[in-house]
Amino acid sequence: MNSAAETAPCRLDFVIIGAQKAGSSFLSRVLDSHPALFLPEAEIRAFRDPFYPDFHTLQHETAAARPGQLIGIKHPSYLGRDEVPERLWRYNPDLRLLAVLRDPVDRALSSYLHFVRQGQISPLHPEQGLRLVLNQPALEPKYQEILNYGRYHHYLSVFLQRFPRDQIHLMEFERLGQSRDVVDSAFAHLGIAPPATLDLQIRNEGRYSWEACLLAWVGAKSRFRFDGAMNIVGQTPADQRVQGLANLTKTLPTQPRINLSESLRDSLSRYYAPDVGRLADLGFVPSHWPNFPRFSDQRHARS
Repeated sequence: MNSAAETAPCRLDFVIIGAQKAGSSFLSRVLDSHPALFLPEAEIRAFRDPFYPDFHTLQHETAAARPGQLIGIKHPSYLGRDEVPERLWRYNPDLRLLAVLRDPVDRALSSYLHFVRQGQISPLHPEQGLRLVLNQPALEPKYQEILNYGRYHHYLSVFLQRFPRDQIHLMEFERLGQSRDVVDSAFAHLGIAPPATLDLQIRNEGRYSWEACLLAWVGAKSRFRFDGAMNIVGQTPADQRVQGLANLTKTLPTQPRINLSESLRDSLSRYYAPDVGRLADLGFVPSHWPNFPRFSDQRHARS
């Protein structure tokens, strides 16, 4: 018997596969602003465990697309999960894939704060918590994910076992909101002429005070339901106190990104350096990754 993945109508033309906390939401908004393209606002988890294969949600979320539009979806954790490439390929081997890659040390910090705010990990300050992530990744279910989502070459290699390289377009987060060329390249990958004007302002850079993260953690623990792997699988009705707490986090002043110690940044950089170095094999050499200046220097030396 064929699986749901093999029998579901093939409506998707492209997928933004990640990376998590690397501007995929911004890219989705920019692409969706083009009349020739359609992306649902929701992040579609249909191709990843434990939500596979929830194609009812996929069909529902894309039902508003107009005839002739190219249809895409986005989920930033697709890049970082071994099971996703095979499933996407079985759904449509001609899919165009897009990924935004961010300095993996900065991305790990942003991911860590995200999981705290969502109540999915213990509310330890990142200076302590990221050391545990690095040295004891099995301690909590989401710790390994925080590391994995920054191992770009490793997981892109899994995609390349199914999809040819020219179907995967890579962009650099640090240049995404600064250069029309980067955004225009995404349209070109989809075979669409870019619009004359675009809003390139990245509105959510993940800059939160630690106090706001702690308040959000309390609210999330009261509001969300989790499975054993700390995936959010539902919500409980929020009472007025929980809703008030959620609203309070929005009123706290935005503060500069939390600074990690140089020793912790060095440890994370050493962890990711081999993977970053291998990205050149895929034709991607970062130019603005502050924690990996030697790779940026190599790019400038080649140009």
